[in-house]
Amino acid sequence: MRIALTIAALALLAAGCGENKPPASEAHVALAKACVEGGGEAALCECQAAKVDALVTSGEVSAEVQQALVLQARGQEDAADEIMRKLPPDDLFKQPSLIASAQLECHAPAG
Repeated sequence: MRIALTIAALALLAAGCGENKPPASEAHVALAKACVEGGGEAALCECQAAKVDALVTSGEVSAEVQQALVLQARGQEDAADEIMRKLPPDDLFKQPSLIASAQLECHAPAG
């Protein structure tokens, strides 16, 4: 489970996003802050947090998975794992994969 969350979290730390949207949720702020504190560029971190917000808003990713990402970003691995363990097996892999794929869009060259 940590591997799936780690993949999504690692996407928060990479560089190169052209989008810049205002924070839409407390989880957005927490994810972006953790990303910046981990060495990510502010614009990239905002982009990736916005991607997670969009997936939650669309219903493709649950607010619980978003909270697990926040907990993991804060170093609370056990609490994040507890949330992930409650997911149906399909969602356990699907939701983190959706997050990672969406966040990779932040790395696309602008233009």
